[in-house]
Amino acid sequence: MIELHECGPPTRSSPYLNGCLLSDVDSAYIASRMGSEAAAGCISKLLELLRIHRFVMSRICTSNGTEAHMYSYGTPGALLRKNILREWWNHMVSSEENTFPVEASVVSPDMTDSGISLTLGPREENCKISGVCLTSSLSKDLLDHYPHSLQQVNKRLPFAQAAVGTCFQYSRPEFEDNRPSPHRLLSHGLCRTHLVHHYYSPPGSASQNYDHWLSLRLRWWRQFSSKPSHFVTSNIDAPDGKTTSSIDYMFPWGQSSIETVCNHGDHDIKQLEEQSGLSHQARVSRKMVYPHVIECQTSLEDAMAAFLADAFQEKQIFSTNKTIKQNGARMVLQFHPHLAPYNVSMVNTGSKSRELRLVTSHWSQDLREAGMRVLDTADVSLTQEAQFRRNDELGIPYTVVLNDQTLDTGVITIRHRDTMLKEQVHIAKFKERLVRYTSPV
Repeated sequence: MIELHECGPPTRSSPYLNGCLLSDVDSAYIASRMGSEAAAGCISKLLELLRIHRFVMSRICTSNGTEAHMYSYGTPGALLRKNILREWWNHMVSSEENTFPVEASVVSPDMTDSGISLTLGPREENCKISGVCLTSSLSKDLLDHYPHSLQQVNKRLPFAQAAVGTCFQYSRPEFEDNRPSPHRLLSHGLCRTHLVHHYYSPPGSASQNYDHWLSLRLRWWRQFSSKPSHFVTSNIDAPDGKTTSSIDYMFPWGQSSIETVCNHGDHDIKQLEEQSGLSHQARVSRKMVYPHVIECQTSLEDAMAAFLADAFQEKQIFSTNKTIKQNGARMVLQFHPHLAPYNVSMVNTGSKSRELRLVTSHWSQDLREAGMRVLDTADVSLTQEAQFRRNDELGIPYTVVLNDQTLDTGVITIRHRDTMLKEQVHIAKFKERLVRYTSPV
């Protein structure tokens, strides 16, 4: 039985100190893994950016004397997680035929689970205490739902199941299966949001389907990346002989796994049949067979870490304006429009603040109704350049600028995050233009 206790006030080594994302120890570890000072500077600036804009915060708790992190997410981080989850769900569930979503409980009565155990019940003496286990994997829950899904498809292969849920873990060891230590960005949380997909394949085509899913998942990661070549695949030597590969991202501190794709064979289905005493075979043409389970597993934390590292850019500013040059390089999170916390930010500049406020509010609502995520901060006291810089750091692809001239001519300015180019568009057409920009194929 493991008891969890939250630590007291943050100490010098706490990642919560001053809102920092990582502890001093973790930062030193990352720096030691860097291949160059440039890479060390890159991650330091990324962590500072995440701290300033409250993408993620961390506190420390102890699990049987072992430290673990508990993460919470500010508005940009929460929106980024939501967008990643939506894209994964659309890709793995909504667009796939015969894919059945299930939902697992965070607790399990199975005390053999390798997760963290918890005691439930009142503290009074002589009362009955029940022990449960906080689940560490969704795979078993998916398999428990296999018989019902099998009936849904009239026992015909192939079909699939998917689940999203919170899992609990111990702190990871420095080295696991002789593989390099995993990345430290969001990797040591006490709980993680797992995204798991099981594809039940005919045994004769299991190898082809395994290659298909590995390729499909790699393309999914790359399509949202500004550096697609940083997503690669590698083979894993599984001790039980299962065919397993990982999709890795080349972080500034080294290559690390962010998703695993594994062909479990028919062992899990046979074991499930043995436990239940009922037949779990499926039909392929006229034959009854045991399907092979092809599992794709990642987590929101791994996806968020990869896409944050992938999106971070430090861009030099070339300008004749001395004030702009003195502000130094731009820190940009170059998110894909589908992942960016906000698609558009509205900015007002001009003396006719009341009239501009009314126009901005109207068009902000109109853009939201068109499905766009809008950050309307037209009332803030920041300068226009300061708002551009903030929007770049939040990863907002487009900034819409309205000024006094807009009220006279109906012309607004759309500023592009990645190029800094400013495009003048009539207000009657800018909504259509933005919808096209933020909905790439």
